[in-house]
Amino acid sequence: PLYSSAASDVYKRQGIVCSYDLASHDLIDVWNVGARVTSLACLSLEEGGSFIVAAGTQDGNLIIRQDWEEIVPRHHECGIKNINDIKFSKNGALIAVASTDKNVYLLQF
Repeated sequence: PLYSSAASDVYKRQGIVCSYDLASHDLIDVWNVGARVTSLACLSLEEGGSFIVAAGTQDGNLIIRQDWEEIVPRHHECGIKNINDIKFSKNGALIAVASTDKNVYLLQF
């Protein structure tokens, strides 16, 4: 299955991320990242229906959640300003994070 994550403007301000199944359009999960969301990315991995969701915040944090079983998301500091963009490598092993502090952070996942 393919998954997607989304946050409306209201949800972004509240730090709420919703994940959906793209085939059925069913809401699968809702989680609060604890800060205003400024960037969001989702990667579906073909093996076993696995996925990775990454949410960037206004204070430079990157919150990563993999699969539904990971209840406590992983937090990574990427500067102190807004995260503007998040990109995954095709296999999900690397994540590139662009920040308003004019830096690009590469994380090995």
